[in-house]
Amino acid sequence: MGNQTSQWFALYYLDGLDRLEKEQYRMKYYTRYMDDCVMLCNDKEYLKQCLAAMKQYAEQELLLKFNEKTQIATIKDGVDYLGFCFYLTDTGKVIRRLGTSSKRRGKRRLKKIKRQ
Repeated sequence: MGNQTSQWFALYYLDGLDRLEKEQYRMKYYTRYMDDCVMLCNDKEYLKQCLAAMKQYAEQELLLKFNEKTQIATIKDGVDYLGFCFYLTDTGKVIRRLGTSSKRRGKRRLKKIKRQ
């Protein structure tokens, strides 16, 4: 969980990025917590424009760089967000499953507790 002040600073520091996407690009489906962000849109080219603008803003204004996990993908392939993987079924239902890395981390914790 970390220190609560770290969460507040992350929310405050990246507020300009949120405003860029919500106000300038009018991104209807945009969510971010700390450094984890998801945007949903039907137009892939528009998402590419938004991503380029986000990268430019982050590098010039915030002196930050995006990592290699940043990608544009379909929700049918699954979207990793906050330790979960979200899928869209053919019927339009969204399924949330625990992510692989979260499962591994949980198993390690259980083994550690069992050893102690």
